[in-house]
Amino acid sequence: LFGGSSHGLAAAFGVGELVRYWSATHLKWVECYVQRVHFGPGGAVASYDLTAKAQAHTSRVRPASTPEDAPAPDGQDGAKKPVAPQGAWAEESAQAKAHDVRGSAEIAAL
Repeated sequence: LFGGSSHGLAAAFGVGELVRYWSATHLKWVECYVQRVHFGPGGAVASYDLTAKAQAHTSRVRPASTPEDAPAPDGQDGAKKPVAPQGAWAEESAQAKAHDVRGSAEIAAL
């Protein structure tokens, strides 16, 4: 494995190593460098600080040789179901938005 540690265990990726990280924001693999390796209580790698993301979960970090168009890690493809507001909150929110629009139009008319 790569890199040493003061914990007596080797990290899967070492500090300074080029890796790919799955960005949920950009929905793609991005190249970045390992800046720090975080170990859990049992000594296993818990996360990485990367140039693209601090505390990146190990499941989202791959070797730099991973193709840019490789599939996302399991369950991390970014597909999200839209959540519609419900109940009284939704009605209040809609009324507030309508008021904001009317208020803006009134101010613009001044």
